[in-house]
Amino acid sequence: MREIKFRAWSSGRKEMAEVESIHFKGNAVYLISKHLRLVANLDETELMQFTGQKDMNGKEVFEEDILKLENGDFGIVQYNNLNCNYYIQLINYPFNVAVEFKKVFSYQSKVEIIGNIYENPELLEV
Repeated sequence: MREIKFRAWSSGRKEMAEVESIHFKGNAVYLISKHLRLVANLDETELMQFTGQKDMNGKEVFEEDILKLENGDFGIVQYNNLNCNYYIQLINYPFNVAVEFKKVFSYQSKVEIIGNIYENPELLEV
C-alpha cells in the first residue's frame, strides 16, 4: 500500500510546504508542516497528493509536478477523477495528449522531476 502524503501551494504567500496535518474550518485550511504553520483561504491553497512513485533521483512525485521523460517528452502529473488514476499530460505537443502514469513508470527508467506548475510556470513553455 502506498504512503499517503500531501504538499500544499499557497498562492497568497507564494510558498510550497510539505503537509503533516490538515484541518479545515469554514473557508480556511490549517496546514501544519515541520517548519511552518500556515492558515490560508481554501481559494488560495492547492493540495497535491504524493503518487507513490519516485523519479530517477529518488525524489517523490506529486500531482502537478513537471516531468522530463526518457524519450525527451515533458508532462504534468495530473489526477483523473473518472478512473481514479494518475496520468501525465504531455506539454510539448500541439494537441492534447495524455499517457498513463503507471505505464510511464513501468517502461521508462529515466523519469525526472524538473519542477512543478506553481513554482516553475516557465517550464510549461518548453
